[in-house]
Amino acid sequence: MHVLNITMELIVGFFLLFFIFKFVGKKIIKQISPFTFIAAIVLGELLGNGLYHDDVGLFYIFYTMALWSILLFIVEFLGQKFLVVRGFFEGKPSALIKHGIVDREELKKNRMNLNQL
Repeated sequence: MHVLNITMELIVGFFLLFFIFKFVGKKIIKQISPFTFIAAIVLGELLGNGLYHDDVGLFYIFYTMALWSILLFIVEFLGQKFLVVRGFFEGKPSALIKHGIVDREELKKNRMNLNQL
């Protein structure tokens, strides 16, 4: 019975992750920011923790992953509509090369050297 329970949770979790990344995760895969990286890790961790704790049932796995994906969708939507929200969650872009010249001050601000550039 325990193996059947884990099997069901794993199958449901697999398809939940699949649909969440199909729906919300296009940006997570294409360009990763610190926020989207952490969001992807937490999403996987929610599934992993739910699978390996006996007291956590299928409903709680579904609920936590659905709630997390809704929050990701809201942040993504607000980031597209409002520049302030996008700047808060993703940060501001830095122009490291301006008019063909490396901006060394921007490199210092971003804690990068020429090899990393």
